[in-house]
Amino acid sequence: MTLPNIPQPGTGPVVFEEGAGSGKSPVLGQLIAQARAAGKRLTVIDAKQTEKRTPVAVPYIPDPHNKQLLPLGVDPSNSRPITLDLDLYPHLLIAGGTGSGVSSTLRLITAHTVATGGTVDVIDPRRVGLAEFEGVPGVSITTDPAGFAAQIEAFHAEMKRRYEQSAKGPRRILAVDDLATSLMAARSFASSAVLKRAVQLLGKVAFAGRAAGMHLALSGVDRGTLRRMGDAALQDAVTVLLLGRTTRMTAQHLGVDPQLRRTYPGAAVLKTPGTTGRQIALSFLTPEQARIVANRPPIAD
Repeated sequence: MTLPNIPQPGTGPVVFEEGAGSGKSPVLGQLIAQARAAGKRLTVIDAKQTEKRTPVAVPYIPDPHNKQLLPLGVDPSNSRPITLDLDLYPHLLIAGGTGSGVSSTLRLITAHTVATGGTVDVIDPRRVGLAEFEGVPGVSITTDPAGFAAQIEAFHAEMKRRYEQSAKGPRRILAVDDLATSLMAARSFASSAVLKRAVQLLGKVAFAGRAAGMHLALSGVDRGTLRRMGDAALQDAVTVLLLGRTTRMTAQHLGVDPQLRRTYPGAAVLKTPGTTGRQIALSFLTPEQARIVANRPPIAD
C-alpha cells in the first residue's frame, strides 16, 4: 500500500484506505465531504479484513473539542463508529491471545493520545509490540525489565502530585503490552515486595487517576494480578476490551457476557462499567500509519 502525502494541519483530510473495492458508505462519504469543506484533518482507517465480513472504513477524526473520544472501531451490525470517552472511562484492560489484536489496539491508543496532545509511557517487554513509536515525541518506551517497577512508581507519583496540587495537566497514559510477561521478566531485577507494590500502585491509579488526567491501558492482566489490583472493585473503575477467542471463564471473570461472539480476527467485546458488553469490530492502524498520525503536530485547542 502506498501512503498518501500528508498535508499540513488544517489544510485538508488525510485518508488511509486498505483493500481495493471495499467501497465507502454514504455516512463515510458525507464525513469526508464535511471534513474537506471545513479544512479539518480526517483519517479513514479500515477495520481488519476477515473471512466473515468485508472491510469497513472507520472514520478517525481528532476533534479539538472532543479529544477525549477514542475511536476504537465500529458496530458490526450497522458499521457505525464506536468511540470510548476517556473522560468517562479512563482505564482499559485488554484481554486476548496472540494475534487477536492486542498490540494493534495499544498502537491505536498511543497514536491517538499523542495526536491529541497527550503523552504515553510504554512498557514493552517483548520490544516489538510498539517499536514503531521509538523516537516519537510524547512517547517514552521502557523495554528493560529492570526499569518496569520504577516506571510504574514514577507514573503513580505523577498522579499523586497532580491530585494533591489539583493540577490535571495533559492527558497521560501508561500502556503496558502484556503486564503478566512484564512482571515475570522483572522478577530477576526486583524483589517480590517491590513488584507487589507496583501492582498495588496500578490499582490506585485505576481508582484515582481520572481526576488527574492519568490513564491505564493494560494488556495481559492475569487473575492473580487482578486480585492484587482490587479485583471485584476494579470492575467498577475500568473498561474491558475482550479480543478474539478467549475462554468462557475469562469472559465471566471480567464481567463480560460469554454469549457475545468473537469468532473472527478483529472481533471484540467492549464492556464499560455497569454493563455486560457490546460487540465491536476493531479499528486498525499499521505501524507506518500510527507513526505518521503520532508524528503530526498536536491539534491545538
